[in-house]
Amino acid sequence: MAAGYVAGLLWLSACILWWSGWREELADRVPPRAVALFLAGWPLLAMWSPRFGSASVNGAFVWTGAAALVLSTRLGGRIWTVWSAGAMLGAIAMFVRELPVLFPDARGVRFAWESPAAMGAAAALTSRRTADQFVALTIGAAVPEAAAILAATGTRVGSAVWMDDWWTAGAASRALTVTIAYIGAWMKHAVWRREGEQP
Repeated sequence: MAAGYVAGLLWLSACILWWSGWREELADRVPPRAVALFLAGWPLLAMWSPRFGSASVNGAFVWTGAAALVLSTRLGGRIWTVWSAGAMLGAIAMFVRELPVLFPDARGVRFAWESPAAMGAAAALTSRRTADQFVALTIGAAVPEAAAILAATGTRVGSAVWMDDWWTAGAASRALTVTIAYIGAWMKHAVWRREGEQP
């Protein structure tokens, strides 16, 4: 599957879930209007890539980064913890991508989904809040992009691969967070019923 299709599919899935009533699971404490604005603007800006010299910057990368900065202002005292978590997620992504170098048997294998899935799982285990996960994943997904630019192997900031990674990581983090929450609620309900108490 060509790069960018996963991002488009997950964006469409997020829109369907959002406007079909799964807002609490997707957004948690993020203002609904902010989520709707982000989802509406993302595909429009994803098709816009202004050039700056020999490099181009994808509009969705700027849009996502701006949203992360706005959410950072709402984090309060958690901001440094979340930013540090983002750096850690970026390190995880870089480590998974370099596995073929560390293990010769894995050479020739492209870890297309393992890297963002690992980031998403780590984000879910680090924080249950949507805003925290959004900011941390945005920072984490930007680390490989920055590494590619510094290594002079990337000429486009916010590539289609970045889009796929960011949306895959976000989907993984929210799915794992919601799953853990439902399991916790079910176990709590089961304990109450076992003790003869009403939930």
